[in-house]
Amino acid sequence: MNFSDKTVSWAICLIALLLYLLNLEPVGGFWDSSEWVASAINLEVGHPPGAPFYILLARFLSIFSFGNTGVAAFLVNSLSAVSSALCIYFLYHSIKILGRKLSENINFSSEKVKNTIISGSSAIGSLTFAVSDSFWHSATEAEVYALSNLFIAIAFWAILKWESEFDKAHSQRYLYLIFLLMGLSVGTHLLNLLAIPAIVFVYGFKRYQINFKNIVKISAFGIGLLAFMQYLFIPGLTRILAYSDVLFVNIFNFPLRSGIYISFLLLAGLAFAGIFISIRKNKQKLQFVLSAFLLLLIGYSSYGLILIRSAADTPINEANPSHAYSFISYVEREQYGTQPLFKGHYFNSEPDRRFPYKKVGTHKKPINNRYETTGIKTEPNYKKADVKWFPRMWSARPEHIAAYKEWSKTDGENLPSVSENFRFFTRYQLGHMYWRYFMWNFVGRQNDIQGHGGPLYGNWISGIKFIDNLRLGTPKNIPDIFYKNKARNTYFFLPLILGLIGLVYQFKKDKKNFTVLSILFVFTGLAIAIWLNQHPEQQRERDYSYVASFYTFSIWIGLGCFAIFQFLKEKHKNFKNALIVISISAIVPILMGFQNFDDHNKSNRKTAYEIAYNYLIGLAPDAILFTNGDNDTFPLWYLQEVEGIRRDVRVVNLSYLNYDWYIDQCRKKQHQSKGIPLQLDESLYSAGNRDFVYVYDYVFSFVDKIYEENKAEYDLAMHKIYESWVNLLENSLYAKENSENFEKAKKDFMFMAPHGKNPQFKAFRVFTEGVLHEDSILKYEINKWRAQDLLSDIEKMLSSQLSKSLELKDLMNFVFSDKEENKAKMQYSETPVNYFPTNKLKMQIDKNAIIRSGTIKENQMQWLVEKLEWEIKSNILTKSNLIVLEIINENNWQRPIYFTTTAGLSNYLGLEKYFALEGLCFRLLPIRNELSEDAIGYIDSELLYDNLKNKFKYQSYTKAKYLDDNMREFASNYRNIFAHCSRALYFDGKVKKATEIIDLCLELFPNSQVPHSYYTTPLVHAYYRLNKKKEARELASQLAQNSIDVFEFLASFDKKYQHSLQAEREKCIATMQYLYSMAKEYNHKEYLPEIEMQYGKILSLNDQISNKKLGK
Repeated sequence: MNFSDKTVSWAICLIALLLYLLNLEPVGGFWDSSEWVASAINLEVGHPPGAPFYILLARFLSIFSFGNTGVAAFLVNSLSAVSSALCIYFLYHSIKILGRKLSENINFSSEKVKNTIISGSSAIGSLTFAVSDSFWHSATEAEVYALSNLFIAIAFWAILKWESEFDKAHSQRYLYLIFLLMGLSVGTHLLNLLAIPAIVFVYGFKRYQINFKNIVKISAFGIGLLAFMQYLFIPGLTRILAYSDVLFVNIFNFPLRSGIYISFLLLAGLAFAGIFISIRKNKQKLQFVLSAFLLLLIGYSSYGLILIRSAADTPINEANPSHAYSFISYVEREQYGTQPLFKGHYFNSEPDRRFPYKKVGTHKKPINNRYETTGIKTEPNYKKADVKWFPRMWSARPEHIAAYKEWSKTDGENLPSVSENFRFFTRYQLGHMYWRYFMWNFVGRQNDIQGHGGPLYGNWISGIKFIDNLRLGTPKNIPDIFYKNKARNTYFFLPLILGLIGLVYQFKKDKKNFTVLSILFVFTGLAIAIWLNQHPEQQRERDYSYVASFYTFSIWIGLGCFAIFQFLKEKHKNFKNALIVISISAIVPILMGFQNFDDHNKSNRKTAYEIAYNYLIGLAPDAILFTNGDNDTFPLWYLQEVEGIRRDVRVVNLSYLNYDWYIDQCRKKQHQSKGIPLQLDESLYSAGNRDFVYVYDYVFSFVDKIYEENKAEYDLAMHKIYESWVNLLENSLYAKENSENFEKAKKDFMFMAPHGKNPQFKAFRVFTEGVLHEDSILKYEINKWRAQDLLSDIEKMLSSQLSKSLELKDLMNFVFSDKEENKAKMQYSETPVNYFPTNKLKMQIDKNAIIRSGTIKENQMQWLVEKLEWEIKSNILTKSNLIVLEIINENNWQRPIYFTTTAGLSNYLGLEKYFALEGLCFRLLPIRNELSEDAIGYIDSELLYDNLKNKFKYQSYTKAKYLDDNMREFASNYRNIFAHCSRALYFDGKVKKATEIIDLCLELFPNSQVPHSYYTTPLVHAYYRLNKKKEARELASQLAQNSIDVFEFLASFDKKYQHSLQAEREKCIATMQYLYSMAKEYNHKEYLPEIEMQYGKILSLNDQISNKKLGK
């Protein structure tokens, strides 16, 4: 490498580094970012399978913050920036090596020209990748993917260096480096391993003659080595270490984890001894194999951090991998479940009728310093006829099934055919979940709104109108709400064309290295799509998984620049034209950089931080907060663990609450937060026990309690039934012909508790049903109609008992009981299992406890209810649901309980009518008043006003130059909360504050930043309620114009797209209908004609669309 080449490569690296540091997110962000920052700064245990080497590096950088928590987060984020910049550095040199190979058979006018075009091509390829969409995003936030990309870049560069320096004595060091990187990648991200086949091909092409037989051998070895790492080395080594611990603990009475450490040191020692012996005996191949294995072990050893820190019981300790079996579960990602790959079930495969579930193992954990079995692992067992090869449509969730039908055209009734399965695979898994992302990076991106296949969101576009219109049917007049989306980036196919030129040129001139790059491209792209086997309706876009594939294509982009120079005639291949070619090619990274800059700059983005802050700051002291999902949880962990904010609050993630390890952690004190109130024995919720229970309407076990609680009601009902019974039989032949039996029956049945558990009442029913049988009615001349009424009254009384709400405390005792009489035989289980006997619950209010805890204010006592009564809508309760109910039961109002407003209805368990909105969270309160709404039971208007106006932070919205889809979506949540606050203030007679809060909302979230949509309509209503018709009209006009623009845009699509656009059209119609009804309700004469005309216009357009769809 000459001086100028060094200068260029490091200059490009520094340019990339400066770009990423200037765009770097200053704090923890959404998704996993906040979790990684918190885990790194305090060396805590993140989600499986962990990234211990990443955590160690990030922790090292955070040390230089010297206790400044804000700087610490920036430094952790900077690991991604540094890794990405170094990745660009190694990409440059990889392109340079491949360019030199292409130049071997070409005559250049001078060495200067040759070096210029090679360096220039390398610069173009590396800079293009540096400013590509997906890579740029991963470079500016705390995520493992940037470091993972660096490892792939170094490994690929290393194998190319080995190949170019093959004849030199030191060349083998590059192979050792690759094996070390493989080991370290185990502690970073396993995507790195997908470079193995390409690396093996470089090795094989250099060492062996190229023929069909050797290519087959090389292919088999490459795939075999990948399989060895993925399915043998990582899980195999983990299990060897874990089972060694079981041996040492259970047999030799060693402390927990001692077997893991001893066996690892033993393996490393044996490898080291083997190396020493092989050197002495000059066994070079054995020395290399053992050295490679030892380097893999060194890389794997970073998992020691996970074991040690988990054993220290850190506040973030996901899956608690502190012992043998949890360590296996952690490394193998068991908590995420599995999906079929080569053979398995479809979404509508039928379970085996005899054995719908099969045992696949046991759950074990240490109890009294011994590993003991705590439960059984099972998985669904399907009919053999319904198990097929290469099943792509496997998820049985309703929303996924609906999407399967859309993508594959399967009817859902029969098993998908081979062609339907292949159609879903090609259209969704390859097309939507890979090629779409590829085109984002090298052609252009429509917007930052997650797309699910429709023409509006998340597609790739080029910026060439007729091509985009041909693909998406996009009309000319795109409304600003779409057109001005800052993530709308168009490159006019230029990067793709340059890359294809390089690809074709390399194919013609250097087939060996073309094969290598093709393998790398396929295995880091298409192969991932096959292996992930993703279902539709993903939680977020997954382009970050395929960045290494985009890295590979960027090499071809660099070679494309080289190729263009070679197309010139011999006499034109001079230094001047080399510079011209490079300058023209530089249009590609320059264009991409300018297009992408505005939506990749995260330097002033603190949205996740501020939302998390607003979640926590509005809570009462010592609160329990139920959250759901990454974005509700990880930023809150970041605030508590890194910033030290509101450590008295116990954040409880509802998804994790399905796991016994997390329940155990929640019971322990963390920082200033006491453990959750839960007195259950561990065995009652251990893995495999009560993972879910069915809700059955079978309350027989409780009928005596139901009777006692409603004794007066049922005694009166029974008294009337008894009198009717006596009167009916006395006026028949039965009393005359069976006088002795009748008199005895009258005495026996006169006083009895009318419920199914009472033998006396059972006897009464048997006696009555026998006497009032059809034959007996004829025989004894009993009044048929009165007999039917009597039997009906008995059934009504019993049905009334069965429909009564049951006390939460009794239900919890029942479902967490191991008594056989509290279980039922289910088809899916060989033994009786627990069930939930009703969906109707109640909870008596302990007023003394309420007063002692200060749960409600004195002025709220008038709305205090005597009991909570609610209904669960689901027919299945998860372990998480059961634990939430048990926490509510045991808490007895001692600590405030909250749910986030975004947790979802299914997680509220029907308790919404007792929710009080206090900010971004609902508080569970035993209050109902006349202003209570269906979704919100009560609002303390002053408390909510104070939180929204004085305590909450919104700087990310007020100062942001770009709001991404997550931020805009959450702004709609804010608007809704502001509207609720205004309503509550208005009905409390605080009109001025009610107006202030709406004005503040529109100031914080204006139409220019977050375009008004249907979710803004409550703000229009708020203005009308406050008699602010001028302001209502201004807001309604903006909202109406947005709706009209969008609807006209939607209406201009071809009819083949209209089905997928129906939901968006209905949203526009609903918006206009709401605005029209508001104007009419509040007699807004000045505005009513205008909105009526606009509403009519939309309805007319909708009729035209309907006629177009029907072919009229």
